[in-house]
Amino acid sequence: MNAPAFLPNSQPSDSPPSEKAVFEALQASLGPGWTVFSSVNWTYRNSKGKFRDGEADYILFHPSFGLLVLEVKGGGIEFDPDTGDWFTTPTGKERKKLTRSPFAQARSNLYSIIKILRRRTGVDNLPFNWGYGVIFPKVVDLTGLENQHPQ
Repeated sequence: MNAPAFLPNSQPSDSPPSEKAVFEALQASLGPGWTVFSSVNWTYRNSKGKFRDGEADYILFHPSFGLLVLEVKGGGIEFDPDTGDWFTTPTGKERKKLTRSPFAQARSNLYSIIKILRRRTGVDNLPFNWGYGVIFPKVVDLTGLENQHPQ
C-alpha cells in the first residue's frame, strides 16, 4: 500500500495552531493506506429541504479500517456537568461558551457525511465502519473531564 495521502498536503498558514499540531501528529503516526482530508466544507439539503453548511476539521479514511471524523478544539477546554455546557479558553483570549458539545459537533458532522455518501452512491449499507472523535491537543490536565462522558 501507499504512504498516507493528505488533502491538502499542508495546512494553510492561517490554520489554528491546534489543527496544525494534529496535522503534524497524523503525518508522523499514520501508516500506509490512509487518506486524510483537512478542513472539509460541504453544503447539503436537510430533511426539511433547507440548505445547511457543515465543516469537519479532519476526515480520515482507510479501506480496511473505515471512516473517522475528528473535531479539534484548541486552548483550554472545560465541561460543566451541572449545566452540560462546554467552554474554551483559546491561548491569549477570553473564556467563551461553546454553542454545542464538541462530541455532538463531531457526531453531527459524521452523520452529515454518511448521508451525503449514501445519496451520492445510492448505497444504504456503506461497506466500511465509521465513527467520530474529538481531540483536545492543548489539554494536559483531564481533571473534570476524565469522569465525564458527555454527549
